[in-house]
Amino acid sequence: MSNSPYGRADKCYRRAPIQPESIVTTPVLTSPGILLRLKRETLEHHAAVQDQLDLFGRVRTLGDYRRHLMRLYGFYFPLEARLARIASSVGFEQDFDARRKTLLLRHDLLSLGADQGQIASIALCLDLPDVDDLAQALGCLYVLEGATLGGQVIIRHFEQRLAITAEDGGRFFASYGAKVGEQWKALRAMLETRACTVDMQDSIVLSACATFGAFGRWFEQGGSS
Repeated sequence: MSNSPYGRADKCYRRAPIQPESIVTTPVLTSPGILLRLKRETLEHHAAVQDQLDLFGRVRTLGDYRRHLMRLYGFYFPLEARLARIASSVGFEQDFDARRKTLLLRHDLLSLGADQGQIASIALCLDLPDVDDLAQALGCLYVLEGATLGGQVIIRHFEQRLAITAEDGGRFFASYGAKVGEQWKALRAMLETRACTVDMQDSIVLSACATFGAFGRWFEQGGSS
């Protein structure tokens, strides 16, 4: 005879099953992928900048081309300085260093006859997008790196029109050369890996839109060339 106050009921006792509602789960990211969001949500900004620049229509002489590079330098130099600070703090400094464009622009300007003093006196953009964290840095890089995709077409155009080559005056547009696709694929992979929450995605997209906006305003202020 059992000494249990519950008689034989203790022999039949079973732990109540855990109901599905009581299980704590990690919220699922239901937003579209970051790459699809970036493509969709920056489309109008991208098109507006392209229409504003009208690079092939406005850059007709070597003087036009050099002035355009100077304007690019004035935007890239201070923006890459901001990106470098974040890259060093979040651990992708080496990857970012391989993506810098300021040195390519400097080399092109020197090849086209500018001297160090002229380069040092180039006006720098102050109306830049915020780059205070990883999400903002990734959104900014999406815009800057996306610009390299059309570089091969651009360099061929100016090679025919102005005798610019990848080695002489065209390093910026030539950028990674045959490795453009590889570099773009690597950035896409980084975006997909890092954009693991809806909030992170939102910040990346907003930063990309802000970068397009700042770029457009900078060229509007100084002309497209």
